[in-house]
Amino acid sequence: MMKKKRLVVLLFCVSFALGICFGGYALSFAAFSENNATERVPVEKTAFASGGYNDGLVETYRSDVAAKNAPTVVCDVTDKTTLDSLTAGDERPSNAILRLDADCNVTGAGGEILGSFKDVYANILQGKIIPVLYLKDGAAASAAIRFLSEDTDILDLAVMSDTPSIIKTLREFNNKIRGIISYAANADLYDVVKTTNENYANVAVLPQSAASAKNVRYVHARFKTVWVTANSSDEMTLRDCINSGAYGVIASDFGAVYGVLRTYGENDLFRAPFNVAHRGLPKQCNENSVSGALAAAASGATHVELDGWITTDNEIMLLHDGLLDRTTTGTGHIENYSAAELKQFTLTLDAEPIPSLTDAIRALKDTGVIIVFEIKTKKPEIVARLKQVLNEENCYDRLVVISFETSILALMKELLPEVPTANLNSCSASTFKTDLLQLGELNTGVDCNSGTVSPKFNEYYLRDRGFVGWYWTYDNRSLMNRAVECGYVGITNNEADAYANNLMLVEGAQDYAEKLERGDKITLKVTTFAGAVKQAEGVVTHCVDKGDGWEVTALYNSSRNTYHTQRFWVRKGAQKKGCGSLVEPTASGAATLTFLLGAVCLIIRRRKKTA
Repeated sequence: MMKKKRLVVLLFCVSFALGICFGGYALSFAAFSENNATERVPVEKTAFASGGYNDGLVETYRSDVAAKNAPTVVCDVTDKTTLDSLTAGDERPSNAILRLDADCNVTGAGGEILGSFKDVYANILQGKIIPVLYLKDGAAASAAIRFLSEDTDILDLAVMSDTPSIIKTLREFNNKIRGIISYAANADLYDVVKTTNENYANVAVLPQSAASAKNVRYVHARFKTVWVTANSSDEMTLRDCINSGAYGVIASDFGAVYGVLRTYGENDLFRAPFNVAHRGLPKQCNENSVSGALAAAASGATHVELDGWITTDNEIMLLHDGLLDRTTTGTGHIENYSAAELKQFTLTLDAEPIPSLTDAIRALKDTGVIIVFEIKTKKPEIVARLKQVLNEENCYDRLVVISFETSILALMKELLPEVPTANLNSCSASTFKTDLLQLGELNTGVDCNSGTVSPKFNEYYLRDRGFVGWYWTYDNRSLMNRAVECGYVGITNNEADAYANNLMLVEGAQDYAEKLERGDKITLKVTTFAGAVKQAEGVVTHCVDKGDGWEVTALYNSSRNTYHTQRFWVRKGAQKKGCGSLVEPTASGAATLTFLLGAVCLIIRRRKKTA
């Protein structure tokens, strides 16, 4: 039987390699699973499989960085010197990217063999650094499949590739491990989200040139995680990567990354939170209403969380409780009615109709707000109907799904793999091994009860494994502020309007300076959650003289926290009049300008007639 299983694995690996060579990336694991479903063959523990692999969790490095939820530090092992640095001192990265060849050896960037993966895992990583196997091609992927087929029980491992289908195949072979996909600088942002999710990965790696704070925020907002690859290890480059808000920084010199991170203070934040309006603005408006969703959007919500059920005529309607009694003029369970029958009832405030999901999608279309759609029902048909709605409204980029129902999350993975999801069930340090298995199986993220988490859990369990933590539900501004000060990112709350005037993004604004050095004051551009833009005074944290100007990073002190800009350019010379102005065009200003231009044109025409 052992020979039979090894033969099947060998055939699978050969077919995989041939598929890669001839462009057939969409490989199926169904035949392999079906042929072996009737009997569980005991696996002999070979020398390869007994090399210290285990099903436990890696104890990632607890750094002395003062700032909360700094990006995780990932070492790209490019050569022997870098590999040796992993054990050269007490400091270590959370993850190490190891290039795997066709013989399960770890190689350098130039292809030189650095050692077998077995030896690197046992003697260098030692259960203290998470291995990330970089798979360049089909041969490397086949080697990874052979390794995983030995039933080593290894849990805390990720696979990474530039080819998304390789990650999907490896994740289908072993859904315990995690997936990471690397992208080119010109990749479309929504395609990054879609491709990452449908190929069962949770991390998207962006080159530094593509990792602007806005781009990183776009991906994070849709339940996927960004790591950024630093171009070099100089301070300016690393500050630019760190200040992007990315959840991980990849560099060969991981010590240099820690060195820069130590310059940040305990009140420094690397990214603004996402302001998730729980059921809209429930303290002011009807829950799960169009008016509440629009009010939340106008008040600075980045997301609106809405709850959905399915009616007898297959329509998705929005309501939290299931029972109509508390928030509507009706009685009984919403799923016992058709959409037409529900029109006889209204929400209790302002006699507003009970909305459908389609109503909410259309109302929020031009707001930029993302719908966090909680599927409340256990009925599987809601997933197929959701797919129809997303196709009809063409809004795949504006909706993510959450649920307590693991059967629904499994169906989302099957029928709507391009839509990111998150699991609402509790997730904690004490249960994390089981939680991690379920996250992998369901290809889902974390959106759990805030009472079960801590800053250490958020950083050393979630962040270091490529998961952005989303937490619920913060009832008031005070609790929201405490969550933000912990570095939490997804803040589901009942007072989204409380953050209307809070900082969401800070950027460089000053164009010229006669001299500039660290500690100098500088003009910055601050954007609030509600969209207001203003000038603000910041402080230079680092600048590099480039001859005709400076590359600059700066900080801005808000009332409670400190935020940082990415690298921006300041030319040498006196500030020109009008340069750096942040006066935003308004409706009244535009109207005034239009009137004046019209008046000028009328005067010119009259002069021509009289000439």
